[in-house]
Amino acid sequence: MQFIGKPSFPSILPFALDAESPYHSGVQSDSSGSDARLIALLGSMDAEGASDLYLCEGKKPAFRVHGDVLAVDGQPSTRAELAGLLDRVLVGALRGRFERGGDLDVGYSLADGRRFRLNLALQQGRYSIVARAVPSGALEFKDLGLPEVVRGFADRPRGLVVVTGATGSGKSTTLAAMVHHINKTRRVHVVTVEDPIEYLHQDQKARITQREVGGDTASFNQALRHVVRQSPDVILVGEMRDLETMQVAISTALTGHLVLTTLHTIDATQTVQRILSFFPEHLRSQVAMDLSLCLQGVVSQRLLPSSDGTGRELAIEVLDCTPPVARLLREQRVDELQDLMRATRASSLITFNDSLVQLYKQGKIKHEVGMAYASNPDEFALVVKGMSTGISTFGSEAGEGRAVSMDMRSLLRVTLERKASDLHLTSGRPPIVRVGGQLEEVVDTPLSDADMRALLYSIMSERQRTTYELDREIDFALALGDGRRFRVNAYFQKGRMAAALR
Repeated sequence: MQFIGKPSFPSILPFALDAESPYHSGVQSDSSGSDARLIALLGSMDAEGASDLYLCEGKKPAFRVHGDVLAVDGQPSTRAELAGLLDRVLVGALRGRFERGGDLDVGYSLADGRRFRLNLALQQGRYSIVARAVPSGALEFKDLGLPEVVRGFADRPRGLVVVTGATGSGKSTTLAAMVHHINKTRRVHVVTVEDPIEYLHQDQKARITQREVGGDTASFNQALRHVVRQSPDVILVGEMRDLETMQVAISTALTGHLVLTTLHTIDATQTVQRILSFFPEHLRSQVAMDLSLCLQGVVSQRLLPSSDGTGRELAIEVLDCTPPVARLLREQRVDELQDLMRATRASSLITFNDSLVQLYKQGKIKHEVGMAYASNPDEFALVVKGMSTGISTFGSEAGEGRAVSMDMRSLLRVTLERKASDLHLTSGRPPIVRVGGQLEEVVDTPLSDADMRALLYSIMSERQRTTYELDREIDFALALGDGRRFRVNAYFQKGRMAAALR
């Protein structure tokens, strides 16, 4: 198979589906008809490393490989080819539904058992089909680059685990790995409600029941209203889309089930805020209390272009519901979660910037990619330079006799060594200390705007930075590793950043 503009890639999608599986549907026949070329393209997706196949009447077929859509050499798809494929797929009442609505999602299996999810549509009166391979759910955490704490969530007997991220960020893949781990290690009943089923699981130690919205059940809500009568231990809800689904997920987690689900949110803090916002204001205190009791963790994901351009890398943020986190949830102090995650440095609390910096230092992503995907680009740039934010900046004292450099640790070391009463920093001027009432320059190099930004943001939390930028001034205390403290007043002077530390 030849792509236009790029060579083919090795296979990345595993397939393992028993031909007698209850999910093995669609018309089975040989591929000698008018649609033989399209059937062959479906069959070649695995070898080409493609996640999707695009077919449209009058256009050349195309594969999506590592996020890129690549046209295939050859003739455009004809109406006869697409009509032949539709004849295989649209059995029974499905044809009438497609003809009435013009859009339809259906499943289709090849003779060898490989299954695909097809979206059928009309495009300017022409047939259009997008096929996505439904791979095996036998996925391992280590192969996906998921941290150990995510495995720990799958091992917990009860509670709520939420996997979040934008469309295409790998949420379903992470959930599949968690279900596979449970399937290998626990004798339990796992019930999934998905729209659509994206990974197929074969029973190992666990009993797996997979239900598809639209085919096996009318809606998430209808399935969840009856799911507890199916004696489940683990329930996977493909997505929490509305208040009713959210209520059932939380109540089920509180009653002793492990509930795995997803949300379209960008990080852990926004996830908690979104859950609370689903409920009327007068119920939020109770919901916050319930979350503090049942939430096990939040896993937020972003897929980034790899530095070599051949694939994507996973950046991940993890919020484990530790006792301090549970207290913040109970008291609805959601805005403080990010500060806690940065300050604690626990292995079960991982910020996106932690993950991005690690990927950058391992050479897996480029600096500009890290900046583009970071929740806080300024903080990412600081950490890459060897600085951090907040009091962790001063976790270890600089050695004696070191040359003064433009970082806050060095400037405060000089302030203490000279027994100065205060340190003054202003963009466009050199750093100055006050010794015995007299002002002395620390170095003769003026601070640039970028220097000031880096210096101040290295000692501020995210909430402090937001307050400073909005109010144009802030006062806070800064504690060093040895217990010594400074009072910081950061302000703006003629539109430029300035600060006094005493």
